[in-house]
Amino acid sequence: MSRTSDLAGDIRATGDDAPAVPDRRDAAAAPTAPATAPATRPRSRRPRLMMVGGFTEIYRKAKAQGLDLTVAQRLADIAPADLGTVDQLITAPMDDPGLPDVIAALHRARPFDAVLSFQEHGLLTAAAVRERLALFGNPRDAVLLTRDKALMRDRLAAVGVPSVPHLRSNDPDELRTFGDRAGWPLILKPVRGSGSRQIHRVDTPSELGPALARMYAVDPATRVLAEKWVHGPEVSVEALTWEGRHRVVTVTDKLTTGAPHFVETGHTMPSRLPAGVLGQVREVTFRLLDAVGHRYGPSHTEIVVTADGPVVIETHTRTGGDRIFEMVELTTGVDLFSATLAGFAGDADPLPAGSHRAGAAIRFFDLPPGVVTELSGLRAAAASAGVSRVETRLTPGARTVPLRMSDDRPGFVLATGADASEAARNAEAALALLTIRVTPDGPDGSLRDGPGDGPGGGPAASTGAAAGR
Repeated sequence: MSRTSDLAGDIRATGDDAPAVPDRRDAAAAPTAPATAPATRPRSRRPRLMMVGGFTEIYRKAKAQGLDLTVAQRLADIAPADLGTVDQLITAPMDDPGLPDVIAALHRARPFDAVLSFQEHGLLTAAAVRERLALFGNPRDAVLLTRDKALMRDRLAAVGVPSVPHLRSNDPDELRTFGDRAGWPLILKPVRGSGSRQIHRVDTPSELGPALARMYAVDPATRVLAEKWVHGPEVSVEALTWEGRHRVVTVTDKLTTGAPHFVETGHTMPSRLPAGVLGQVREVTFRLLDAVGHRYGPSHTEIVVTADGPVVIETHTRTGGDRIFEMVELTTGVDLFSATLAGFAGDADPLPAGSHRAGAAIRFFDLPPGVVTELSGLRAAAASAGVSRVETRLTPGARTVPLRMSDDRPGFVLATGADASEAARNAEAALALLTIRVTPDGPDGSLRDGPGDGPGGGPAASTGAAAGR
């Protein structure tokens, strides 16, 4: 393995039980989708892959496909084991604006065949490199349309994919007029947000100012997207695309904290919505992926099933976070990373034909703000029926915060079962075995006297119907 940190030295950081759903949509991108230049799949010698971002598990899967692997990742996110796995390493942030120049220099010396990223902040860099160097990979327009929520809404409206009324504006008067016209409540979010960051439900015009102020306090330059709030069960669709053909692998039920921030507190797989509804969800997903021009790799699409039918909330040209990719493999046998990498290694048709063979559920800790004074039961929870993972960053003395974004969640339990319902019961039973005592914050942010508990002596987990956005 060789290091190219000398080339990168001047780079600076910027920043349930439903039937199986392996249906394939054998259709190229719709005529209204963005035009894309053809890419040539690697065929000769050991294919050389440029991967933007990633982690140890993915690097090993790439090597198992026989790929010559170069990785760009922050030094802080490189594990010691990675040094013996990857063939070449660029130590730089995934979204560093200078990274494409470094990759281009390496390409001139020894050409890459393909480029990809499985991580949110590496997607645009990979797509830009693909376009600049004419490599095999997902087109830039597809990635841009999914990263920029306003552009995606514009595209869906133009081609008639079920979406929601929206307005891109930072002007309070324009937002107020939009709310009066579309109907309150509204959802305010950053145009390029992710991880449930800065999601605000605004119920009345008087709440607009405070919500905008909170967004500007985090990022004074944030661009605001307003959407009409829609209500209903929320699901995510886990799919894989190859040469514009889409296969839905599974659909996942979602739990959130609800208003105002809608942070995800759990996922259950496969979805327990009726088969007819799931068929509608799949069809909307196919139309969406065609509309944005997604060509290669996994996708994770969030949909709310309203009284009028499914509507798109957002989509991503990557696997779902929150260990959803692991849940997919546990429930269907489909490894989304390996299937994608097989295609990049030259497999002519890597789309898997998985079927549901189990259920899986993940539940995240939801604790009051304060300081942890006791943490116990982790071994008992890990040994509980069906549990495959219990992870937490908490230790006695650690501070907990209210859930305002995904990164605020301090831990989770992941469990399997014969079906989705059993998996959910197993995850919640394991959660109840944990004791996490927190000395809560007072109204002024100071610590109150005496320890408190999460409900039931452990972390609270939302187990009710999923709240729609």
